[in-house]
Formats: sequence, structure tokens, C-alpha cells
Amino acid sequence: MKLIPYDYQREAVDAIMNFCTKHEPHESCYVEMPTGSGKSVVIALFCSMLANNHKRVIVLCRQKELVEQNAQRLKDLVGDKVSVGIFCAGLNRKDYDCDVTFATIQSVKRHALKLGQVNCILVDEAHQIPAKSDSQYGEFLSAIQQYNPKCRMVGLTATPYRMQGSSKSKLIHGEGQMFYGCAYAVSLNRMLSEEKITPWTVPGVTEVDVSEVRIVGGDYDLGEMSAEFIDKCESNVEEILSLCKDRNKVLVFATTVLHAEAINKMLLASGESSRILTGQTNSKEREACISEFTSGGLKYLVNVGVLTTGFDAKSVDAIAVCRATQSPGLFYQIIGRGMRKHESKEDFLVLDFGGNFDRLGDPKEVNFGRPEKIEVRQECPNCHELLLHEDVRCPKCSLILRFRKCPACHGKVPMDTKVCDELVNPADLFSDKCGFDFTERRCWNPLPTGEKCTTIIAEGEVMCPTCNAEKERRLHGEFEAKCAKKKEEEPPFVMEVLGVAYSYHQSKDPIKPSSMKVTYHVEDTREDQQGNLSMKKVSEWVCLMHEGFANKKAREWWAKRSKQLCPTSIDEALHIANEGGLREPEFITVKKEGKYHRITDYHVFHDFPDTVYVDDVPF
Repeated sequence: MKLIPYDYQREAVDAIMNFCTKHEPHESCYVEMPTGSGKSVVIALFCSMLANNHKRVIVLCRQKELVEQNAQRLKDLVGDKVSVGIFCAGLNRKDYDCDVTFATIQSVKRHALKLGQVNCILVDEAHQIPAKSDSQYGEFLSAIQQYNPKCRMVGLTATPYRMQGSSKSKLIHGEGQMFYGCAYAVSLNRMLSEEKITPWTVPGVTEVDVSEVRIVGGDYDLGEMSAEFIDKCESNVEEILSLCKDRNKVLVFATTVLHAEAINKMLLASGESSRILTGQTNSKEREACISEFTSGGLKYLVNVGVLTTGFDAKSVDAIAVCRATQSPGLFYQIIGRGMRKHESKEDFLVLDFGGNFDRLGDPKEVNFGRPEKIEVRQECPNCHELLLHEDVRCPKCSLILRFRKCPACHGKVPMDTKVCDELVNPADLFSDKCGFDFTERRCWNPLPTGEKCTTIIAEGEVMCPTCNAEKERRLHGEFEAKCAKKKEEEPPFVMEVLGVAYSYHQSKDPIKPSSMKVTYHVEDTREDQQGNLSMKKVSEWVCLMHEGFANKKAREWWAKRSKQLCPTSIDEALHIANEGGLREPEFITVKKEGKYHRITDYHVFHDFPDTVYVDDVPF
């Protein structure tokens, strides 16, 4: 059957490519997708695209079952057009020369030098990568980069935070982490609204009290927690049997082997079919157990921490969580075992005996599991696009998300409004528009009435003549003493250019297009009052994607540096610039304007370089 990807799966692949185009090879990215939304399809699409561009990919999976599953999904998509290999000791396969090789890190970590040039390492379940660079993943990437310094690492995960308890919860990207940033995220609510995953129901159950259980290493002490749950085991099982009598497949998560054995014994005594799966179960018994549960007549499968990730049993329609945790990642992964769609179910039950929903919140919350005050997100209520909290409009459906009150007409206007166009009298269709200009330099001092002053302050003035001429006023965050004197302008000065760096720049204003930032590393012979050299770099922004005067100046800037046509995108401009396709000045003239410096002239250019051909694949 031909694989037909969903829109969001194609969006994820495009987002990875855009991220890699704008960032350096060492700045790895990941994609966040809910369990059951089809990460394996994204892997297949991405690998197929790279392979068709003559790039080689290694896909790392945690378990041999996922290796087989993801490899088969790629074969379903590409057929014989791409050579697909497997490197996994558990499957007795060691393929070295394929376009795409699916592997476990344990099997492939010592064979990096035998694999030759690899262009991308794709990691499934990326949240399980340790943060430290000397982990198996970090060392494998470093070894691969000996052949190809441009090789990148891309991750996929449903839970982009570490699996420790909430007190230690960390995003998997940022300082000290393996990933630089998130390329794309799909919200759980979007998947539910589009019916791509199965919704869950949470019936009331008798929770086990774990308030006296110690927290060790960020989560509950297993021994103490197990004792509490074993003590309530009989009542828990009675509720499981009652609530799941009409369910087909029930997955039970126990605290310890002793606890699992107690649950299993009671289930068998009640006449139900049940088996145990733990870390001590040998591989043959494990395979037989899973096969009987997924395809046979086994209704209950009791496990101890071994089926939280990579377990694909679509028919699971009830999950009994007979444990408590402080880890939002672990709790989400447990619930995720029931999210996959299956014709036998319309929903699945979550029996939360550990009070985890009350403790950790609902996974449908947009910031579930994320550390407080770190990249807080909001969700578009219309299309469920995930955005940063400060975003004013949804880039996908253009819905306005954040508003402010106009101090003139008291109307509700978008936060990024420059000039208020609300009608002064909304009841009159011919009423004049308000016209309040938010870009004017104003006094925003609070008045005794609760309103704000909003008097326009002329350039250079520091006192508000309306609300209080005797006090220092706040002017758009600028605080100046009333006796401040205008400083004399410094004359322009020439600086030698030691090097030039080019990077992508996105304006904080969502309306403005992106630009190319050019940073000149300079030698400044002037000294400050402490005797230190005062400047080391000066930057400018080339606005190729803007309109009007800014675009004209950008094209003039480009024409002085290259004989190639002016690029139609920042990505293309960066590729040409970073591949040595622009000639660069040996000296620049710099003038200080306020607290910033502006480049006013360039001197002694090198010769025009050779043409740089643009490669659409940044690997």
C-alpha cells in the first residue's frame, strides 16, 4: 500500500531543511511530535529526500523492533529506489554501504570509521540522548564528522525534556544540551482535533497516597512506593477489572517486579488472561509475550518500566498506571502507549492510581512538562499551531493572539498595531478612525486617574510638559536626568577588517522580513578610559527581503561584492557568502550614532571571487 503523508509530516521535513540551511552543522535540531502522529513517516520522507540528493543517512533507534519498523516504513515509501540497510546485532545484520542505514547506537558506535562519509544522523526518541557531549551519541557524531565535518544530527521525540523528576526537568535543547533548537513542533490538541491520534478518558479511581514516600534522584523511591502500592493492590485490581470489563487490551504499569507479580496473580485468579514483562524477561519470552498481547488472546500485560517507549500496540484501549512519578516525560510516554489509532477503539482509558494528573497536569496543556519561564509557548486556538508566548499573530492562519488597549479610543487592538484604525464611534459606519500612533515618542507615565499620559515628546526633550514637568519621565524605557546635556558627536574613524561572518537574522517584529547579518571583526587602535581597546566587532544588516529603499540599498551592497545575481532568499545569500562568494573590504569607516555604531564607507575591496553554485541540501 502506497504511503500518503499528512500535511504536518511534510511540514516537519521542510522545517528540518530550513533549520539546517540557517544554522551551522554543530547546531543540531529536533522535531517534536506526539506519540502516534507518525514520526516514522517523517523519518521515511526525510531519508528519501536526502538519498535522492545522493546523501547518506544513519537512523539510530533504541530497540531492534523500532529498527525493523522504521526500515520497513522507508521501503514502503521508496521501494527499490533507495538502498535501505540495517546495522543491528540483535537482528544479525551489519550493512555498511547503503544510502540509509537503520541501527542501534549500541551496535554501530564502534564502527563509525567503517561507514565512510555520512551526511546526517537521525535519532528517534531523541529525549533519551544524554546531555553530555561524551555520550555514545556525541562520540559517534564526532567520529562521523572526521569524514564529513558538515554531518548533522537531527532528532525526533514526543517529549522534548529530560526524563528526571519535575525538579530537574530540562528541555533537550539549549546550553549544555545535544540540540541547539526545535525545528518544528506539532501540538497534541492539533492531532486530537484532526483525529490523527486517539483521545483518552480518565475515570475516577481510588488513588494511592504517596505523600510520605521519599524523593530520591528527582523521583519517588521505588522501594517505598512499591510498598504503598502493594498494600492497596487488591482494591486497585478490583477497580481495574470493573472499569476494563468491556476493554480489549489493557496495559498495566507496576512499580517493581514484586508489585507486578502481585497484580498478575490477582488478575489470573479472577479468570483473566495476563502475563508479566520486566527487564529480567529474556528476549524470546519477551517476543512471545508481546506477540500474544498484540495479535493473540492475551488481554492484560503487566510491565515494570520496559514498555514506556518504542512499544507499538495500536489496539491498547486501557492503561492502568499503578505507580506515581515526578517525571512529566515518563508519564506522557506511559499515556502515549494508547494514543495510536486502531479500528477497534474510539478512545482509551487511563486509570491513574498514582495521582499523576493532579501532580503533573494534563499533557494537552501546551507547556506540559516544560520548565517554568523557559520558552513559554502558546497555542493558536484556530489551527493549534505552537508559538512563542510573545507572538502576536499566528503565522499559519493569521489569527491575532495578543491585544492591547488603545489609550485614545479605548478599543482593543493587536499588540503589534502601529496606528490604531478603530472607529471612534463604532455604531456609526462613517465615523472617523482613531489614528492613535503607537510609534510616536511619548510619555507613558501613569496618571492619578489610572490612565497613561501619552503626551508626545519632541526629539531631544526629556521632560513631559503635561503630567509633571518637575520630575524625570519614562520615555519608551529611556531614563534621562533632567540636567542631561547633549554630547558632542565623535568624528568617523577607519578600522582594519580582520574577518567577516555572515548569519541569519529574524526581526523581533513578526511583520518585518528576515535579513542577513554581517559582522566585521575589526582592529581598533583607540583606547577607552581604562586603556583597553574599545571595539572588536561592528555589524550591519543587509535587507534583501525588504521592500523600497531598504531593498535598493541591499542590492547596491550586493552588486559591490559579487557578479552573481542578487539572491532571492536569505538562505541563498548566506550559502554564497559562507562559501567565499563575496569580496570583502580591508577597511571600513565607522561613525558612532547614540550608543550604536554605523558603517558609512568601505575601502580596498579584494577581487571578485569565482561563482558559487547553490546546493539545495545543506549536508
